[in-house]
Amino acid sequence: MVRDIKIYNQQDLNEKVMTLFSILNVVGYDEENNEKGMSEQRLFVRKNLKDIVQMPAITQIKGYLSKAHPWYLLNALLSGIEDPEINGFLSSFETCFKMPEIRKVAEHLSQATESKEKDGVENTIRGVVDFIGVNKFNVREICHLYVPVEAFWRGYSMNVGGVGYIIYGPGFEKSGYELIVHEVLHLCEKTFSTNSDLLESDFVNRSPDDAYGDKDILKGEYVVRALGLIYKEKILKADITKDVISEELEFPHIRKMKAEIEFQLKNTKTT
Repeated sequence: MVRDIKIYNQQDLNEKVMTLFSILNVVGYDEENNEKGMSEQRLFVRKNLKDIVQMPAITQIKGYLSKAHPWYLLNALLSGIEDPEINGFLSSFETCFKMPEIRKVAEHLSQATESKEKDGVENTIRGVVDFIGVNKFNVREICHLYVPVEAFWRGYSMNVGGVGYIIYGPGFEKSGYELIVHEVLHLCEKTFSTNSDLLESDFVNRSPDDAYGDKDILKGEYVVRALGLIYKEKILKADITKDVISEELEFPHIRKMKAEIEFQLKNTKTT
């Protein structure tokens, strides 16, 4: 019997994640990668929550943000497990979640995003899973969560107890759902191997402050970007010449990595 992966959106959890990022937006999370600026929803949140930023629970969240990247706060929210440096975060968040001002904003966001391209997102996730092969994913289900108050071109993925979570900002529809594809591929990155010599020759040229200055992160990103190129070439039937050149600027060995990953992918499909 072929294993299947359930794909869905969980509205109540989506509301909690949107609430978290709504709070982060008013306590110092200003990252944005859209040349047109922040989304209408981010501006709405900042305007409507600006008067509560001095409340104790909100200032506590600000303190946690100063210690940890949003990924760690998000992971704690989804898993229920806090890293030592953010001990107490979940309690502070639950206090914030019950505030009338925050409930009003969360309700507005939920109504505005309830049916946002759900079918397109789920079809894309299913297409990626089918292309890579379900056995390459160490998850039994994938829950996708839309966060309109994140940066435009920003996403996260994590495996929490066999549940894969895909969290994505408002730019998810761009370039054939490329952001969704990228985050889904992160859920299978650990099932592919890479050339350690090539990885090392890249790693030694990166500083500890580099976004990919950790070997495991660098390896994962090479795998995901190689898979992304293969998916774009094979499934979307796109000319990836310019994409490869662009990727080489930050990942100089992407051509060789792509060839290796493609070989592994073919072997997976023939065994």
